Amino acid sequence: MYKEFKVDFTRAQALKILQGKPVRLSADQIGKGHSHNFHPENYKKLMKVRQAHKGLTLSMTHGEVFSTHQSGLSGSGFWGDLWNGVKKGAKYLKD
Repeated sequence: MYKEFKVDFTRAQALKILQGKPVRLSADQIGKGHSHNFHPENYKKLMKVRQAHKGLTLSMTHGEVFSTHQSGLSGSGFWGDLWNGVKKGAKYLKD
């Protein structure tokens, strides 16, 4: 269902995505960096702006973020650190 595409998110953008907020991507960030899983509609938008060499405002669903994390495409680096932070914060709020 989800399609793989490379996007180079900054740390601040990744935090916004985890909060469910849209982020603005520059043309230089699209097609580079780590691979992420995107819904076919978002994938279509990314392909279109990559060919036009333009930026876009992107909103990722929690399913897309979770799918990317579970697939192991991003490794244990950047997304792993963010995911661990989210889990620790959720545990703190739960207690």
